Amino acid sequence: MIDQPQYPERVTFRTAELLSTSWQGFSRNFAVLFFSYLLFSLINGSIGPFLVGPLWYGLCLQSLNAARGELVTFEQFFAGFNKFLPTFAMGLLMSAACLAGFLVLIVPTCVLAYLVFDPYNRFPFILITSCGGAATLLPTVGVVLFYGPAVLFMHEYNLGMWDALEASRAMVWRNLKQWCELWAAITLLHLAGLLLCCVGAFFTTPWMIVGLAEGFRREQAALQAAKPV
Repeated sequence: MIDQPQYPERVTFRTAELLSTSWQGFSRNFAVLFFSYLLFSLINGSIGPFLVGPLWYGLCLQSLNAARGELVTFEQFFAGFNKFLPTFAMGLLMSAACLAGFLVLIVPTCVLAYLVFDPYNRFPFILITSCGGAATLLPTVGVVLFYGPAVLFMHEYNLGMWDALEASRAMVWRNLKQWCELWAAITLLHLAGLLLCCVGAFFTTPWMIVGLAEGFRREQAALQAAKPV
């Protein structure tokens, strides 16, 4: 097992300032990031989650380079295919975890909604379906929150799939409040993009990924600063 990075107890970053900084990285590389995410969406929409791991790796690599002010190229979008097996397995594992969590919550929601349905009093039915439907998103939120940055560990530290997943979880857990605030902000950006006839999501989502990469970059900067000279 490769040694994983050991973080300081807390890394502080202001979410608004982080998103402002990530916007600069996104706007400098708008064309490459926009068309890469557009291709990512088209591929996933046509063949499902089978290539989500390698393609997510490429998007995150591009976004990390944008956050660092380094060269961003369209070829980097396909970099995950150089580590196809671990990125492919990671993508399938995370997709399966999201699906399993969804099924665990949606089945009892449907059963309970059926049991309480009353054509003369629909409030309990509406309440259960609304709350249950919202709850089905929680597994996906948890998976993305804790394990979304895993491909960046795979890239930066050459970790295997399990070590990268654990390193990502550890980084987020040690600084959970900050990462929750960041994800809440970028989720609102994503929702705002969806409200614009869904077209806006193709602008806000690449910006969100650069924000994720910027948070990771700051965590790594704090790690390097904490090392003894």
